[in-house]
Amino acid sequence: MEANNVNYAVTGLVATRPDRPEQTIGTSFIYVSDPQEAPEHIGPSRARAGQGVLLLEAESDVLSQVDVEGRICFVPKARALLDAFSGPGRGPDEAEDLLRALWECAL
Repeated sequence: MEANNVNYAVTGLVATRPDRPEQTIGTSFIYVSDPQEAPEHIGPSRARAGQGVLLLEAESDVLSQVDVEGRICFVPKARALLDAFSGPGRGPDEAEDLLRALWECAL
């Protein structure tokens, strides 16, 4: 999916939540095809520490497998959970809690 001619997909803990299109808390992690070029197209402004967006270079087919909710592109929830365990700005404790809750729901 594209926004302002930039392919993107939001990842991390926010992308695992059922209400993810409404979430604005925390730092955002967004996959883009070219992190160096993306700012030219989206016109970001400088953010205070801890309140910005981290642009990640998308690997392989990350941007071809997105879920669109509320006009926002997200990686699939399983990928977001993996990124929360091991990606930048990770939250392994929160990811583990989420995985445990998902496991309990599946039983």
